[in-house]
Amino acid sequence: MNEPNIKFLEALVKEAFECFGRGNTEDGTAILNSFFDRMHPTFIEDAKNDKNLIYELIIAKNSKDKVESFSATAMLNYLKNKGVEL
Repeated sequence: MNEPNIKFLEALVKEAFECFGRGNTEDGTAILNSFFDRMHPTFIEDAKNDKNLIYELIIAKNSKDKVESFSATAMLNYLKNKGVEL
């Protein structure tokens, strides 16, 4: 497997947050989903096979740290939209 292009991934995340900042949640979500697809192509299968991963994301979603909570929520939404049972 090829290593992900870190600068490209950083640009995706930056653009996603700019979209969210403008109130454009649809594009922001689509860009974040593209980021997840590229950053960790086995993420969906890993989540299907390891329920502990989902459990840890649920714990992080409830964190008082806003960045950690947002990131976990985005990942959980991504998994749910890809058909992973949460």
